[in-house]
Amino acid sequence: MSIPRRSYARRRRPRDRRVLALPWRRWLADNLARGADPAALAELLRGAGVPEREIARRTLEAGEAVALAQAARRRAERAEQVLRLHAALRGEAITIERRTTPDADEFFERYWATSTPVILSDLVPRWPAFGRWSPAHLRERYGEVEIEAELGRAGDVDPDINYLRHRQTLRLADYVDRVLAAGESDDLYLIARNHNLARPGLRPLLDDLALFLPVGWWHHVRALDLSISVALNAFARPNTFDWYKPGTA
Repeated sequence: MSIPRRSYARRRRPRDRRVLALPWRRWLADNLARGADPAALAELLRGAGVPEREIARRTLEAGEAVALAQAARRRAERAEQVLRLHAALRGEAITIERRTTPDADEFFERYWATSTPVILSDLVPRWPAFGRWSPAHLRERYGEVEIEAELGRAGDVDPDINYLRHRQTLRLADYVDRVLAAGESDDLYLIARNHNLARPGLRPLLDDLALFLPVGWWHHVRALDLSISVALNAFARPNTFDWYKPGTA
C-alpha cells in the first residue's frame, strides 16, 4: 500500500475548503479495488490530516466507482469466456454423446471434469419420479406443505433479477391448482432462490431424482406441455467457485 508523497489537499478557488488531492483520490480508489480495509484507509487519511467529512465523501465516491469498475470487469470476463468457447468450437460440429449411464468414476472423469454434456438415455425412466410425479400426486401427497413461489412475473421485463418483489408463500395444493388453471405461462415459477426442496415436508422428493448439465453451457428450458422439472447444483466434488458466477452483474 503505497502512500502519495504530495500534500493531501489543494485549493480550487480562494474561498473553497481544502479537498483531497487527485493522487490521494487515485490511491484511495486503487486500494479499495484491491480489497483493502476501508477503515484502515480512513485511519491513514486521518493521520495525514484529512477532515472526517472529506474522508467520508471521498470514500463513498471511490466505492461507487470501484463497484462500477468491478461490474465492468466481470462483464468483460464473461465476454472473454464466450469468445474462447467460440474460438474452440469454430468450424467443428457439436455432437452430444448419447449413451447408457456410466458409473460415478467414469462420469466425473469423462463428463464432469471436462464440462462435456451428455445424454444418458436410460437414466430418467429409472427415476421413481418418472412414473410417480404428477399434479395430482403432488397435490395429494404434499398439498399442505407451504412453498415459496414467484407469482406475477409476466408483467416484469426482468423477473429473475426482481425476484424479491414476486415472492409469495402458499400451499403446494393451491400452487398446483393455479398452474393447472393458467395454461402456458411464465407467471408461476419456483426458482432456486426459493429453496423449496430444503423444506422438511418436500425432502422425500429428492429421493426420486439424477441430472447433468455442465457448467458454462447456456441453456433454455421450454415446457411443450405440462411438466415438472428440477435442476440441482450439487455434486460430491468441489462445486462452488466465487470467481465464476454466470449471471451476476
